[in-house]
Amino acid sequence: MPRTGANALPILTFLLLIGGSVCAASGTLLLKAGANGRTALIEFVNLWVIAGLALYMVGSGLWILAMAKEPLSVVYPFTALSFVLVLGGAIVFQGERPALVNLIGIGVVMVGIALVVWGRQ
Repeated sequence: MPRTGANALPILTFLLLIGGSVCAASGTLLLKAGANGRTALIEFVNLWVIAGLALYMVGSGLWILAMAKEPLSVVYPFTALSFVLVLGGAIVFQGERPALVNLIGIGVVMVGIALVVWGRQ
């Protein structure tokens, strides 16, 4: 959660960034669902892919709104949060089993995002 005080990341911007990450990650999971088992290009035109693209577009819009309010050096690291959420979704919804090194990497990403928010100047 963002700090309070003069240098704190405004809560609205924080929510835009979290929302953007959730939408992008959800969109990616839907794209994967729409791509599973398909080989012909026309098969990729399906409800899952269309919904995934739509959610990804909403997420991009939320990030653009956040970029209008904050420096790119603060906003852009939140795109890494979508990697964390996609891995979590792949575990929960697709039964994937990440290696320990993947989980350590996700932990490093989370620490990095926390440092960016905490160290905002």
